[in-house]
Amino acid sequence: MEEKVIQLSDYLGKTFDPILRKGDVVRIVLTDQFEWEADEEEIMEFDGHTGIVTGIEIRYPQNHDEAPGQAAYIDISVPTGFHGDGTWKTFHAVSIHHVRRLVTSTQIMRESKD
Repeated sequence: MEEKVIQLSDYLGKTFDPILRKGDVVRIVLTDQFEWEADEEEIMEFDGHTGIVTGIEIRYPQNHDEAPGQAAYIDISVPTGFHGDGTWKTFHAVSIHHVRRLVTSTQIMRESKD
């Protein structure tokens, strides 16, 4: 069976920066496949929640074979308040292996700033 690969740029209608940056929207996805560096017990209750990258702790070096310049550990802020009370919880030094970038949400947010 022939597999079809959809290019992200074709799907979005333009090129999209592959580098994870401050302000990007991500979903926390916990997995036992990778070790935890962040406060594991506290973040467990936020599995599946959506947040915003509020900082880049560590980046891969520019000479990295697979992900030059990509974020490796990030800070994420997740809204915790109900009814828009503005309460957020921030997690520091979360591995990128524990998040999924929400590309279309990030694109919409960035375009709304223009």
